[in-house]
Amino acid sequence: MAIELVEDGEDRWRIPRSGGMLVDVLSWRWAFLINVPFALVILGLTPFAIPVGRSLESVRLDIPGATSVTLGLLALVFGIIEWFVPALIAGLVLLALFVWIERHATPRATKTNRLTCAPACSSSLPRRTTA
Repeated sequence: MAIELVEDGEDRWRIPRSGGMLVDVLSWRWAFLINVPFALVILGLTPFAIPVGRSLESVRLDIPGATSVTLGLLALVFGIIEWFVPALIAGLVLLALFVWIERHATPRATKTNRLTCAPACSSSLPRRTTA
């Protein structure tokens, strides 16, 4: 998606916006349907990314982590949209708290080492071998 910065004036309304163009050319329903291909790809890759054999008894909800990341992202987005500095600071503090919570959680709810390891690290996707 392209973002163009123009001055206020009549020319401003002649520049096509990708979201508005999607709605104008197709219909407003496509604003929701555009996400369907991404959801299908995620559903297709999920069996390869989630380890097989995890028992549901060992799974615990990560309430502190979920709460801190949700509120942190909410505050950060609100702070950016409204340019409200206290919300920006609160969002960054809550996201830092989320990282701290996840690093000290036992067992870890997320495997952050996959995000920070070198390219030589093994992938979470299984390797395909040719027979």
